[in-house]
Order: sequence, then structure tokens, then C-alpha cells
Amino acid sequence: QELFGLNNLDVRYWPEEETLDLGGFICTHGTKVSKHAGMSAKGELEKWGVSGISGHVHRIAEYNISNYGGDYSWYENGCLCELNPHYIVGRPNWQHGIAVGDFSDGQATIHQLRIDRGYRILHHGKRFDGT
Repeated sequence: QELFGLNNLDVRYWPEEETLDLGGFICTHGTKVSKHAGMSAKGELEKWGVSGISGHVHRIAEYNISNYGGDYSWYENGCLCELNPHYIVGRPNWQHGIAVGDFSDGQATIHQLRIDRGYRILHHGKRFDGT
């Protein structure tokens, strides 16, 4: 929080052990893990029963379901960490990425943005270079 100067940027820091409820859209660290992309999201959606996002598996994926209660989506949000950490043998199935969300009147639209190996994001025709 201090390292990135979040207070100066008017960014609200949320501790990983706490859950943020944005009008029925859950933001949480996450607890479900599968080796298959999207299956951790499925587990979180089944656990919470509402739409949300988590980053526990460091992978980018989305799982959707529709039923009589409505339409629900859960997102695995990727990471901003080292993709080849010294404590893992081989390359983990992780992807750099961030999410941008639009929230209004109980509706949420999430845009997952992959950060490529050159630390670039392409979003709405604009390239953002992080180097």
C-alpha cells in the first residue's frame, strides 16, 4: 500500500483476508483450486452462489452459468507476481493480468486484461506499455 503510494492515487487498499461485496458481486482472495482454467472459478461460484472475482490461482479464466435465479459469472483474475518463482519447479500455469469492472444498478461487467510477456496491455485499441 505504501510502496505503490496508493493513498496518493486515491486507491482504496483491501486486505486479502477480507471479502468485498459490491452490491452482490463478491471480490475475494479465493480458496478453490483446480489445475484446469475456469474450474477454480466454478468452485468459487458454487461456494458463493453469486457472481464474483478471485485471484488465488494466478490464472485468467471465466466461468458462467444461467439458471432460474439469473445469470452468474465468476472470474479468475490472473496475477502481477513473478511467473517463474524459485520455489516452483517448471513453469506454473499462471498469467499476468488485471481486471477492470463497471458496476451499476446491481449489474457488473468485468473486462479481463492480459499483460503479455513484454508487460503490455492492449485495451480498446490502445496499447499500454509497462516497461
